[in-house]
Amino acid sequence: IGAFLSGGLDSSCVVGMMSKVSDQVKTFTAGFNEKHDEMKYAKKVSEYYGTEHHEVYIEYDDMTKIFDDVVYHMDEPIADPAIFPVYFVSKLAKKKVKVALFGEGADELFAGYSKYKILNSGFFPIIRYMKTDRLFTSNKNKFLSHKNNSDGIIKDYFNNNSNLNNLNKALLFDFNEVLPNFQLMKVDKMTMMHGLEGRVPFLDKDIVKFAFQLPTQYKLNKGVGKYIVRKAMKGLVPQEILFGKKRVFFTPLKKWMNEGLRDLAVERLLITEVFDKRN
Repeated sequence: IGAFLSGGLDSSCVVGMMSKVSDQVKTFTAGFNEKHDEMKYAKKVSEYYGTEHHEVYIEYDDMTKIFDDVVYHMDEPIADPAIFPVYFVSKLAKKKVKVALFGEGADELFAGYSKYKILNSGFFPIIRYMKTDRLFTSNKNKFLSHKNNSDGIIKDYFNNNSNLNNLNKALLFDFNEVLPNFQLMKVDKMTMMHGLEGRVPFLDKDIVKFAFQLPTQYKLNKGVGKYIVRKAMKGLVPQEILFGKKRVFFTPLKKWMNEGLRDLAVERLLITEVFDKRN
């Protein structure tokens, strides 16, 4: 059993807990040898716990070689270039372990994203919150209006759950809708593509039940998300990781577009015949 390690709080918590029961923890990270990627943070955490650390650097040409195969295995459109580093880190991990743990789920259970702060301030916090998601922006704004949402997702999560406050309604929505259909889906497909079992400790049923029973001040406290996680991991996770600023996973998409990805994408999108290149 190994772990995907980004150097962020969630994956560091997983590796920290693993290190308490084993002195032979294997960790895996993918990066682009760019200033903004996560390799340096992951390496610091690896050194802190003394893990057997493995890295893979992704070049543009590496990505284009597996582009069609990755799209095929995704089964559906997805606009997240992070599927490519997940592909490469899964391929790397499969050589060393059969099961990999990763940190998904903590943000949706314990209010880790900055967008949740909207729910504690201002007017119409639910509508403002929904507009932080690309799905509900631009021409989808009409979906948010009162007359159109009576039988939709808004009613299900934000009108019917009267026993929950705004923050827990948003967390429930993200937990049931965004997490399985976006975050977990892409990791599951890329790990399974290599025959690697992916596991998410934060989504253990007892932790999920515990999280939704918690008062919200233990999740979002004075603007600090995942408050209880940070408190629980004090002394186990390095201080700079524990209270560091949340980082968005970096992918050099703009650079790739300039190197030829734009032309590759247009070429693929304009293909009219249905085919499977692997045959």
